[in-house]
Amino acid sequence: MPAYRHLYFLYVWNEPCNDATQPALWRYRLEDATTREKHLFSALDKLITFLQEQEQTRGLSTADQQCEGSDTNA
Repeated sequence: MPAYRHLYFLYVWNEPCNDATQPALWRYRLEDATTREKHLFSALDKLITFLQEQEQTRGLSTADQQCEGSDTNA
């Protein structure tokens, strides 16, 4: 049976561009709470893609499934 949860720490920050006329860039780091493995992302869509891939790899793709009586807002 695959693990029913996986814990990550998410760090989000912005970095100013060298060109002051450009907006700051958002950066993302996901750290596995168990292994301390770090994943860096320069775009939010890449972070989301990574999490979706992890979900599929672990067999946790339950986006369309819900346990009876569960609260999805918890």
